[in-house]
Amino acid sequence: MMFSLFLTLIGASILAICLLTLLVWLICLMTNDASVIDLFWGLSFAMIALLSVYLISQTQPFTPYLILLTALPVIWAIRYTLYIWWRNIGHGEDKRYTAMREEIPASQWPLYCLFRVYAFQALAMLIVALPIILGLASGAAHDTKISVLALIGACIWLIGFLFEAIGDFQLAGFIKKRKKLGAEITGKVMDKGLWKYTRHPNYFGNATLWWGVYIVACDTPWGFLSIIGPLFMNYALVKISGAAHLEQTLSKRPEYAQYMEKTSRFIPWFTKQV
Repeated sequence: MMFSLFLTLIGASILAICLLTLLVWLICLMTNDASVIDLFWGLSFAMIALLSVYLISQTQPFTPYLILLTALPVIWAIRYTLYIWWRNIGHGEDKRYTAMREEIPASQWPLYCLFRVYAFQALAMLIVALPIILGLASGAAHDTKISVLALIGACIWLIGFLFEAIGDFQLAGFIKKRKKLGAEITGKVMDKGLWKYTRHPNYFGNATLWWGVYIVACDTPWGFLSIIGPLFMNYALVKISGAAHLEQTLSKRPEYAQYMEKTSRFIPWFTKQV
């Protein structure tokens, strides 16, 4: 039963992600703004979780465990999407996508954007969502109850959620204050609050909360097999699209280079004396 249910959920998730990706791609072409995909990144996980639990509910009732594993990505998706919308609205296309666009002939950009940019993100969505899909399938098939392991996972998720949300809030406040008072007063680099202990509290928080979701999924007999989800997200945030990508530019600034010398890159730790 578990394997059959997993195939149903993974198939429905793949179809939903493909349709969502095509829709966002069309919006991208109409608005000439590839960064609209960022608005749908978080929503995709809420969509997968809600779609999966809806399909499960057609044959069996909700259980506290299913509600917990569904609620975690949905709550995060709402917070994250609202923040990205607030941060990006009215600012035009993200410079990451503009840089890509400038390297590709205009006639080739639409298909390049679809297959090399959006398709990769669609695949990433599916990989990261595996703990949700497999956890729900296995949890429903085995009538999993909430145990201490699931509660530990939920607590880890909460730590990550707060790290990401507070980090985003602190950075937004710093940028607003710097624009108002000037960098001479506020400083050019955000190194207060959580940013004093890690250069990327938002990325650390995001990675942590997905590990929390995975641990909740591990409360089921087969959930542990979805470990590729948090591993991929952790690696991407550290080595691909997260910290490494951002610091390629920031490290060229003297103030940030000094900040890098004394502050932990990812895992929060005490400031070094330099």
